[in-house]
Amino acid sequence: MTERSSLVQTPPRVVSPLAQRGTPSSIWGTPLESCSLTAPLAPRGLPSPMSSQPSVPNEAVTTSRGPCTCVPLLKFSSDAELPHLEPEGLATLAALPPPVSVVTFLGDGRCGKSTLASRLVTGDSGLIFPVGDTGEPVTAGIDLCVVPSWSEGSLVVFDCEGGNNPAGAIRSAVDLVAMLGSTLTVQVVWGQMGEGQLQQIGQALAARDRLMTGSNAGQPAQRLLLVVNGCHLRYSPSHLAKAFLEVHTGSESARSELRANIKRAYEHIRFVTVPLEMDLTFNEKVSEFEQAVREHCSPVELAGSRLSGAQVVEMLRSAVGELKNTGAVPVPSVFRHVIYDHLLMPLVTRLTAEVETSMPDLDDGEYRPLVLDCRADTLESFDRDSCHLTYAELVAEARRELRDRIDRIWLNFAARNEAIGEQDRDVTTEFDTRYSHSEERVVAWRRPCIVMGKKKPVVQACNVFRVWTRTRVLKKNGRVAYSEWMPNSTVESAGSLDADCLNRSTGSCSAARPLSAPRSEGGGECPRSASAPPSLDRGPSE
Repeated sequence: MTERSSLVQTPPRVVSPLAQRGTPSSIWGTPLESCSLTAPLAPRGLPSPMSSQPSVPNEAVTTSRGPCTCVPLLKFSSDAELPHLEPEGLATLAALPPPVSVVTFLGDGRCGKSTLASRLVTGDSGLIFPVGDTGEPVTAGIDLCVVPSWSEGSLVVFDCEGGNNPAGAIRSAVDLVAMLGSTLTVQVVWGQMGEGQLQQIGQALAARDRLMTGSNAGQPAQRLLLVVNGCHLRYSPSHLAKAFLEVHTGSESARSELRANIKRAYEHIRFVTVPLEMDLTFNEKVSEFEQAVREHCSPVELAGSRLSGAQVVEMLRSAVGELKNTGAVPVPSVFRHVIYDHLLMPLVTRLTAEVETSMPDLDDGEYRPLVLDCRADTLESFDRDSCHLTYAELVAEARRELRDRIDRIWLNFAARNEAIGEQDRDVTTEFDTRYSHSEERVVAWRRPCIVMGKKKPVVQACNVFRVWTRTRVLKKNGRVAYSEWMPNSTVESAGSLDADCLNRSTGSCSAARPLSAPRSEGGGECPRSASAPPSLDRGPSE
């Protein structure tokens, strides 16, 4: 990331007598094609030299890529100079789906940043950002404009207030916010490239490091495009490489350290020049400038994931909030706010809702057998959707949160379903007649003779049976539970009694054919009497 590099948005009207053709300069770092470009010095639409008021463009300008409007993003309170984000700019940015590419224009005041930014957005259709032709600053804070990107998604242009202006404020918060949310920084100077431009970039980086605490690892990759606007010199293709040579020693060793810091901060650095508008190659160089921005302004990514406009807004909100409250921006806190709160947690919430939706509805009071446990599949879905993120600790924390949520959902469902399954669906009573014992009883009286003599008792062994009952309960989950067998009434069976009489006396299942080994809750057979009942003998009749 980089910090303080000041910005201003109007190109001076001063015309150099040498409107020389800007030649391509070489590229430092990774192989990139150099391009010399021309940014508008005093493009069509600038205010008259006699005007002392800044030119404010129409609310909307129609371009080849559609209508676009300049809206405020970052402004400062007049009393305490505290930064605050404008609702209009936040709403415009938050409405953008991914991918979102953000280019920031920084540089000296009155060097033509706003005109250059307008030309990038509208071509030659007019000005989007306000400009002026006096020494007073025009842009305060950051304005933005949104247009469709050249490939996919949206292109957001940040036009920032200028630095090094003795008549205006120099505020590090502008560079910090602009660079935090962008992937390409366009650093603009007027006339020619000098040591002051590198020092201004170095000061911005130093201010960024001062305001941002903690590790910067994982933040959006930064690229730098150095632009000389209104260039009146010819630069060789190797000029950029020579300018960044770390060959200064002794009392000038700080210059080598400055160059090393800049190269560490940006993964790509490119240099282009822009002649004055009356130069014959002006349109060609402007096209080259637009091509350089198109090639190197990539979508905003954080931890390997492309951010939406809403996620960029949350990152800016967190940074400005921390800056106002503590005077510094803890980078891990900002990135956690974006990655965990606004990227991982929505994923966790969505997967949790899917698990809840997949659970059967138990409001009907019916037991659901063989419900599929989808927790493992949900965690696999989370792993697939988050595998591209590089913040392993935040991903692991979000995964634990997801696991805890779906565990609670599943355990609550399983407990409720089990409780429903234990409810009674059907209750019946079963009977069993069992042999109890035998005893001698008088079953008749007989005379010794057919017609004479005193009657004597006829004694016969009688089997005594007992009726046992138990309750059979069928649960909603299909399990059958039985109560203990309990004795009920006693039934006597004499020799003169038959089985039908016995059954009529008990009103239950047949004694000669008891229930077949009923199941108990433990899976064993019902208790039986120790000895099997003897057969029912008929006693002699009188």
